[in-house]
Amino acid sequence: MQALQEQQQAQVQALQNALAQTNDAVQALRQPTPPPVESTQIPTPPENSDPTTRRTKPILPNPPKFNGSRSEYEGWKSLIKDKIDVDGEIIGSDRNQFIFIASRLEGKGLQSALTFITTYRDI
Repeated sequence: MQALQEQQQAQVQALQNALAQTNDAVQALRQPTPPPVESTQIPTPPENSDPTTRRTKPILPNPPKFNGSRSEYEGWKSLIKDKIDVDGEIIGSDRNQFIFIASRLEGKGLQSALTFITTYRDI
């Protein structure tokens, strides 16, 4: 019985110590933080800091139409990705971007993608 009481007292003491450490940490967090050190660097506003301002003209030219030539695919794909990354906002919604990409296909390239385009155009 004595050993059980000593074990309980040790557990209570450990819990009290843990509670005291937690309280100390909470008090430290409640301390006011010193004001940030003033920077000598002049902040520059972001390019489009006014949320009502929106680009209306694309930056990149339209990529050439892809005719299905395997040797030209990787270069065309890179140009299309860049166009969407840079001018996607101007092109519009995901659907509009999908249609834009489809519009940059012709000949064998268009024929190869036609089933995919007609299936996913209206989703």
